[in-house]
Amino acid sequence: DSATTSGQSAENGTGGVNSGNGIVGEVFGSVQVNPQFVGGIKAMQEYIRTNLQYPETARNMNISGVIHVYLVVKANGALADIKIVKSLHPDLDAEALRVVKSMPDWKPGMQGGVPVNVRLVLPITVSPLK
Repeated sequence: DSATTSGQSAENGTGGVNSGNGIVGEVFGSVQVNPQFVGGIKAMQEYIRTNLQYPETARNMNISGVIHVYLVVKANGALADIKIVKSLHPDLDAEALRVVKSMPDWKPGMQGGVPVNVRLVLPITVSPLK
């Protein structure tokens, strides 16, 4: 099984308060210092590669491609509002969500030297091959 990310991308623009998902305060799309998985992109790729279990149904169909996962890295580093924004296959989507939801807290994004909420789209590439 193979799963990697080609980095993370912050969206442009800002969003407002959304009390329905545990996020308090403004959600930024672009900040001075982007949030980061602790240990950096290589550590995140390794985390995903180690934890993603390629579903048998998708393996039988030989599905590979990229799943885009939207998330907000909160000012405290916790992840919230995690959802699929570009689907590949229902079972692969569910597995990508499971792995992202299991991630440890990130280093939060910074704006003006202050930790802030930042929304990202995380591309996760999956393949049935080792």
